[in-house]
Amino acid sequence: MKIKISDLYSGFKEKKFYIPVKSLSDRGIIFNNQTISCRLTTNEINDGIEISGLINALPKYQCVRCLEENPLKLSIPFKLMLYNRKSYINQNHRQDVIYFSEKQNHLKLNNILADLIALAKPINPLCNPNCKGLCHICGINKKLSCHCKIEEVNTNWNVLKNLNTEKN
Repeated sequence: MKIKISDLYSGFKEKKFYIPVKSLSDRGIIFNNQTISCRLTTNEINDGIEISGLINALPKYQCVRCLEENPLKLSIPFKLMLYNRKSYINQNHRQDVIYFSEKQNHLKLNNILADLIALAKPINPLCNPNCKGLCHICGINKKLSCHCKIEEVNTNWNVLKNLNTEKN
């Protein structure tokens, strides 16, 4: 995604961008759609530009229990500070700051968008919270019928099941 530096200085509000997934840097993410969308707003600030907005993407993640791929709708808010002076980069430790040269005509945001989408991946993606996963005997998805008989393993800890825990 390229944005003209002159457009950033002119400013825009809630401008919609459609970015082809192929143009994003590869982060190992499979997308359900061929495009992602962004709604961006720019504001001029002290010697720089603030760009904020919302990324809407529909990546597919593999369920950690049943291993099926399922799309997950993501809406990722973000805010970036753009400065054309390197001295501002070291001063703003708490914000995402990007340096751009005055010689640049365009600002490329493909790597940043790909990073934000990759960081939004859930730690343990599930197709649904009640997913039963795979049968540990035959490997079939438990959404389907499985006729495996699960035998209870006898261990030394089974003795604890017979303890009387009721108060007298």
